[in-house]
Amino acid sequence: LYSKLQAADTVEAIDAATYLDELCHDLVASVNNGDTVVSLKTDIESALLPTGQAIPIGIIVNELVTNAIKFAFPPNTKGAVLVSFKREGGRLCLTVADDGKGVDPQRADSGLGGRLVEGFALQLGGQLERESGIHGTTVRLILPRPEGS
Repeated sequence: LYSKLQAADTVEAIDAATYLDELCHDLVASVNNGDTVVSLKTDIESALLPTGQAIPIGIIVNELVTNAIKFAFPPNTKGAVLVSFKREGGRLCLTVADDGKGVDPQRADSGLGGRLVEGFALQLGGQLERESGIHGTTVRLILPRPEGS
């Protein structure tokens, strides 16, 4: 985030498409090592995010994508992660989905990362929705309509 703000020569806001797309690609590139290969698809709408929103959204994306990469795919497999950030019905919706093995309901959100996601979602006034099964996991963060839109 800091390098993006510096390149944009502003600290007030950042373009979601530029920021989140690069963050996701960097995360996936850091784990593709030959044993497990994760492909990434992004569908991130260009929207100006105030820095106060961009920081917690970036942390949420980092946690959700990292968890998908680390836990969704057994060793020596291929998988896909989708990250979407769009305006839907006046709200902003962030979706992180994978086509992995699903989450054990007993372990869902038991770690620090899950608590961070929940805390930052609450801070943003957002609502989290989770679905998981044998065909993957989807987490959606629905943020309220931004002021003035």
